[in-house]
Amino acid sequence: MTSILISVNKPHVDNMRRGLKCEEMRKSAPTCRLPIVCYIYETVKGGGAGRVVGEFVCREIATYPPHFLDLYDRTNTEAICGLIDRARLSYNELCRYANGGRVQGLRISDLRFYDKPKPLSRFSKVGFDHDVPLERPPQSWCYVY
Repeated sequence: MTSILISVNKPHVDNMRRGLKCEEMRKSAPTCRLPIVCYIYETVKGGGAGRVVGEFVCREIATYPPHFLDLYDRTNTEAICGLIDRARLSYNELCRYANGGRVQGLRISDLRFYDKPKPLSRFSKVGFDHDVPLERPPQSWCYVY
């Protein structure tokens, strides 16, 4: 099974822990065969661990086309409200993040958190001709093993 490492801010990790967040939004998503294992790197921003704190399995990636959120008052209110609930983001946060472009939601399943967070050094980034040990977290996500 393919694996990725995703960087997630502490408030969103907290919502995952509480079982409130079930879709992680990204401007790009893996193009590999599903399911994939997603390792959760909790960013240091806001007092986060700065380590890999857990993982989930992504069995589905939802794609929201450009300007999907612009139709809020007209045709897809129910769909957007569902997305807001699953992603645990406000309508304004989603609009700022999407910025009129396409966004994708990694659907979270089989979520588990580690008793002891793992350092980045336990992971290697998949390169074109060789594998590179991770020294810093990805801006959004990267393939790992």
